[in-house]
Amino acid sequence: MRSGALQNRRRGKGRSQSAAATTATAVRAVTAAMPRIQDVMRFANLQSFIETKRAIENSNARQSMQASGYKSIRFLGQGRFGKVFLASDARAKLCAIKVLNVERDRREYNWTWLTAEERVQANADAAKLHAFIEQLAPGLVRDHMRRAEELMLDTLRREENPLLRRVRRPVAEREILLRIGPHPYIANLVTSFRDTRNLFLVFDYFVGGTLASLLAAAPSKRLAEPVAVFYAAQLLSALEFLASRNVSHRDVKPSNVLVDGQGFAALSDFGLATRLRGGLKTFCGTAEYIAPEVLSEKHWSATYLDVWAFGVTVYQLLAGRTPFEAADATSVFLNTLTAPLAFPEHFSAEARSLLSLVLSRDYERRPSIEQIKAHAFFAGVDWEKLMRKQWTALALN
Repeated sequence: MRSGALQNRRRGKGRSQSAAATTATAVRAVTAAMPRIQDVMRFANLQSFIETKRAIENSNARQSMQASGYKSIRFLGQGRFGKVFLASDARAKLCAIKVLNVERDRREYNWTWLTAEERVQANADAAKLHAFIEQLAPGLVRDHMRRAEELMLDTLRREENPLLRRVRRPVAEREILLRIGPHPYIANLVTSFRDTRNLFLVFDYFVGGTLASLLAAAPSKRLAEPVAVFYAAQLLSALEFLASRNVSHRDVKPSNVLVDGQGFAALSDFGLATRLRGGLKTFCGTAEYIAPEVLSEKHWSATYLDVWAFGVTVYQLLAGRTPFEAADATSVFLNTLTAPLAFPEHFSAEARSLLSLVLSRDYERRPSIEQIKAHAFFAGVDWEKLMRKQWTALALN
């Protein structure tokens, strides 16, 4: 009896140990699979998560606006660094409020949100980029793109994206706008306020949209030259003022030029603005408007960046497209560095002359803003009347 009972106890203990081992194995298997399971769950619920998160953020922003005396009317759009709402103040005057997150959740940029498929695609894209770079001729272009490749790979290896640095930009944007002061052709910062999470910048509201939307609405998707001159002169006046305040915008393009109800323009979105100085290293801006020295030099001066982007913008106003457009950013960069500058047949001699100078790849040969103002392309501009807004735009082409 005792021997049988002992054997039964041993068998029970063996079965218990076996079950425990099986359970432990299962736990280890589930634990090992958890990252993949979490990826799948996050992927399945990501859109819902994003929509819920945005709704909460928008609701919190609206509450902060109301507490500061502004009534949110509707959401206008999402920019590089923040959101923009149409609102009204206590006197029912319309305004645009830019909401900039200054205490961004660090987990928002955690690369563990990438699914397995997205990681495979990222690695494939990295391999294609490396093969492309290795085919380039030795020189500054290849060296610069190798540095860009290293930054991209470093970003993919990190748990948190270096774009966290964007949190500093909203504060810098406010400081620059306060420092430069008002100008007829720069979007006016009315006031600012903040809560525990966001910085709110209140601007005058521009009912006419942007120069980009103006181009899109034009029948030929481009402007008649007198109208292009009208807007180019205003943009040039704004850039001259910024230069006098030792500031470079660094993101000049039609979508960053607002239009009011009378047809006058104002340069906006100073999220990438910086002090005028040499030795810059930060690669920023929009591909079609980035100056060639940014792509080919180790350092560059902010003084010449806005002049190049101004030239690209004027070309776009006249042609309905940028001079070096292509299907992807890499091809745009190659065109910017190597493609000849070609003009459509309808460009005037004055337009061709100006753009040939402004879009010189040798930045030291580009004209100054004073020289641009004196060019024949702007011969019909009364700059004093322009500053008083006593000049009106002609009908769109």
